[in-house]
Amino acid sequence: MDDGQARDAPPLEPSRILDAVADPVLVISRSFRIVYMNAAARARYGSPGFDDEATSCHAVMHGSAKPCFEAGVLCPVCEVFETGARAHIVHDHVSPDGTFAAEEVVASPLFDADGRVAYVVEDVRGAAGLLASKEVAEHMRAELDLLRGILPTCAGCKRIRTADGRWQEIEAYVAEHSGAEFSHGLCPACVDRLYPDYREKKG
Repeated sequence: MDDGQARDAPPLEPSRILDAVADPVLVISRSFRIVYMNAAARARYGSPGFDDEATSCHAVMHGSAKPCFEAGVLCPVCEVFETGARAHIVHDHVSPDGTFAAEEVVASPLFDADGRVAYVVEDVRGAAGLLASKEVAEHMRAELDLLRGILPTCAGCKRIRTADGRWQEIEAYVAEHSGAEFSHGLCPACVDRLYPDYREKKG
């Protein structure tokens, strides 16, 4: 683009920039009123009139007459106003058709000229992938916990003593307590020890 084209470009309005963002973006006041929604937010939650009582974030996003904190739910808006720092949470939000979905909320402070938090900007993302990865991580952690600690093992046959006093083959024990499966082979030291003629013929 040359300088002439740059001069001809109209100034960018903040609302046009935010409407180009794929995720819902909402600006929320200290009284929990939504003062701005980008195009993605309007598509996701509907387009309430901003002079209407129903424009509170809890009414629009949760279908609730009470703020989150009054319903016993962590509220990222409250947290940002209290701390002045960014907050991150996963909430169940309602769409205009009444269906609920888990969404990841990143709430950020918008400061006034005196450095006070004037509004909270919420960026909302679908959380299905996040929840799936969290479930996978928790499953893996549970499997590791089953195998963590001291396992009583026979010094001769390497069987493991179970909680009920049985002696179990290590392969069976690990397979029973995790998703691991075993394949078998021989390491070079065992080949030399068990099949010395094979190593000599191969050499």
